[in-house]
Amino acid sequence: MVRPDDLLAERRGYLHDLLAACPHLAMLAQRVREFADIRTRRRGPTLDAWTTTVDNGDPAGPHAFVHGLRMDRPAVVAGLTLPYSNGPTEGANLKVKLLKRQMYGRAEFLPPAPTDPAHVDQPLPPSPCQSRSFYSPAKDQG
Repeated sequence: MVRPDDLLAERRGYLHDLLAACPHLAMLAQRVREFADIRTRRRGPTLDAWTTTVDNGDPAGPHAFVHGLRMDRPAVVAGLTLPYSNGPTEGANLKVKLLKRQMYGRAEFLPPAPTDPAHVDQPLPPSPCQSRSFYSPAKDQG
C-alpha cells in the first residue's frame, strides 16, 4: 500500500477522480488511512474510537474486519501498541516447514552404494525388514 502523497502525479489524479466519483469508496479509503495511521504510529489505545467510527459510519465500511478485531481485542491492542514482534520466530518456522516440504519422501534408508567395481554385479543383501517373517505357517500347524 502506498500513501497517496507518494504516488506519481498521474496516479494521484486518477485516485482523486475515482474517490470523487464514488463517495462510499472515499469513506472506505479514509477508514483504511486512519487504521494505517493507528498501525504505523502504534496508537493501539485509539482502536476503540476507530471501531466505533466504522460501526456508525458508511454501510459499506469494513464491518467484518472490525468484528474480527473485536473478537481478540486485547491481542490486537497489544500488537498495535507494543514494539515486540514474533517475526523472527515465524521466519525460522517458515524455513523449517520449507525444508520439510522439500525433503518429503526423500528420506530412504538404503545401504551405501558399492565403491568396489568387483561388487557391482553382486545382489544387495536383503533388508532387515524383508528377511524377518512375523508369520510362520509351521508354527500354526502344530
